[in-house]
Amino acid sequence: MRRRLLPLLLAAASILPGQSTQKLPNNTGSSKYVVFAWNDLGMHCLNPTYDKAVILPPYNTIQAQVVQRGNPPVVVTTGVNLSYSILGNTTSANKGNFGQFWTNAFKLFGASPALDHGLNLDDPSISNGLSGAMIAKGNRFVVNGIPLTPINDAGVWNPYQTGLITVKDASGATVARTQIVVPTSDEINCAKCHGSADPLGDILHKHDAKHLTNLVSSAPVLCASCHGSPVLNQTGRGSAGTYLSEAIHGSHATRGAACYDCHPGASTRCNRSLAHTDATGACTNCHGSMANVAATSLTKARTPWVNEPSCSQCHTNVPGVDTAGVLFRNASGHGNMACTACHNSPHAMLPSSQAMDTFTAAQYQGTAAAPKAIGSCGACHASNHGEGFSDWRSEHGSTGTSTESACNVCHTGFQNPVQVNFPHGFQWNARTATVGSGPVKNVPVTETPLPGAPVIATQPRSLTVTLGQTATFSVQVSGTTPVTYQWFRNSVAVAGATGAAYTTPAAVVADNGAVFTVVVKAAGGSVTSQPATLTLVVGTVSAPAITAQPANLTVRAGATATFSVTATGSVPLTYQWRRNGVAIPAATGSRYTTPSTVPGDSGTKFTVVVTNSAGSAISDPATLTVTTTGTAPRITTQPTNQQVRVGQTARFTVVATGSAPLRYQWYKNGTAVANATAATYSFAVAPSDRYARIHVMVANPYGSAKSNTVWVSTGD
Repeated sequence: MRRRLLPLLLAAASILPGQSTQKLPNNTGSSKYVVFAWNDLGMHCLNPTYDKAVILPPYNTIQAQVVQRGNPPVVVTTGVNLSYSILGNTTSANKGNFGQFWTNAFKLFGASPALDHGLNLDDPSISNGLSGAMIAKGNRFVVNGIPLTPINDAGVWNPYQTGLITVKDASGATVARTQIVVPTSDEINCAKCHGSADPLGDILHKHDAKHLTNLVSSAPVLCASCHGSPVLNQTGRGSAGTYLSEAIHGSHATRGAACYDCHPGASTRCNRSLAHTDATGACTNCHGSMANVAATSLTKARTPWVNEPSCSQCHTNVPGVDTAGVLFRNASGHGNMACTACHNSPHAMLPSSQAMDTFTAAQYQGTAAAPKAIGSCGACHASNHGEGFSDWRSEHGSTGTSTESACNVCHTGFQNPVQVNFPHGFQWNARTATVGSGPVKNVPVTETPLPGAPVIATQPRSLTVTLGQTATFSVQVSGTTPVTYQWFRNSVAVAGATGAAYTTPAAVVADNGAVFTVVVKAAGGSVTSQPATLTLVVGTVSAPAITAQPANLTVRAGATATFSVTATGSVPLTYQWRRNGVAIPAATGSRYTTPSTVPGDSGTKFTVVVTNSAGSAISDPATLTVTTTGTAPRITTQPTNQQVRVGQTARFTVVATGSAPLRYQWYKNGTAVANATAATYSFAVAPSDRYARIHVMVANPYGSAKSNTVWVSTGD
């Protein structure tokens, strides 16, 4: 039985959740504008201190869209100005230890923002504070780099701060407002693995011992200075050869760490979307295990922060859910609206356990009771789908006497409503599979499609082949049947290419860069796939050749061991590591890190097979030795100062005891010297070496020792 729809756009003061808020104007159905705002990630982490190991700066981002209501409504970025502020939070540098960020910002990040202003990785010339103006970018307004901390002006720690977004027209009159969560948390529990006394310092000590670095004396140290971190707009793995995400997840995968130890946290519980979380955060349902996160980064199947889970992995057969590789946080859909404008931030999709996450939806839907996504039939009906599209059209889509619906947040009327034009094609029901009284976790959910155009569930992928090879493009379609296919090459129909897959003839030079698409048709309409590009490797195809063999390694029991190989040959090269001749699952990168070792692993031999289309090469075996007793290095003879004229050779020597094997790394002026890995280090003195500082780190599986720092004098 249908019940009368609730009036939309009620006075927000009557529905405010019980957090830090202030009265908003009465946004009624006669309002010209409505505003939607969200945080880009759903949670921003920051360091609790900035004097030792540093992972992330205080950095927050707010995005918003303004819709000029109408028939049809329009997303606007001109004629209005947007501002933001954080309610009850006006400073950051004077709270906790966060002032260390501004003290050390230049050393860590190469910038010196004013107090209570932050970095801006997208627009470095703009440094934003805790209030100010938003700028238009694409189809939305954005403010990047708000240096927000979880401590408000009253000294209360709260990872869910409240942001106020205000829209003014060209005359300066306020035409719309809303409030959002601006999430920020320093709840990173490094103490679980690194002790409570000085966990971030302990990280540096352990890194120095294991990797012969000199981080303790160089603190503060930005971890991303060596391990690439795309969240800081870095590209590549960095000088360490591993992404920061890859290194941290891989290191902690076998140490009993939980997702909420680092991704905040026991109190914060950042994954708060009720349909996607549980007591543990349910992170592995979408992202996989820590070991999987590390392994997929190692094999280049995943770039952290760039390749993330897709909604279409679980929500199949629904138009618009497959965003073709564009991340949910960046994607747009119905009417050029951002997905996040209607569904809220990643990790906080509606309905959410945090009341302030639901503010905008409650403001526009006229209810504070578990608000749904913007435009959802569930705002008024017991189920999202109401009583079907035809019923909706007769009740809400006719001229004259139509009853208001959730669509009237933006729409003042409808021009010949068509099902396929609705958000997700009006296919909103059955989003959660259930057993008994609770949701089933990690189960793909299939919504039954309604008649209409077919839906491409899996898009064709770009391919790389060599001269003379064929390439097979394929597509998977869900929804309406029967369907027909027609493949196109550079927009020209390919004769006879009328199946779900198409295999090209043997590739010739002219095929390089060719673009392939497929049009899928059904009775209710047609859809065109995303383009897929064919790349041709032209020239002589060379078989793999191993240029740097994996080395024998000795570790103490409980530690991991990382083997690596370097190979040349025509790309793409694939790798498969073997343990005593048996392939290791998921060990398919140029580097392989073992699990924590046990004494029984001693003597194990590791090889790797490198393959491409021209052949394969197998490495020499590398032997793993696992020790259970031993002594840390001790330097018995220190290097000495050297007085050497320019052009002559300076020679430094160290003598150390301790269990073999001993590893050496020499440093000049605090920087590791490439290939200076023996007990003696020599170099020809240049004019710039006057007063050069020299030291050496000696390490083995049981610890490390640092020599005295000595000097080079050129005698002038």
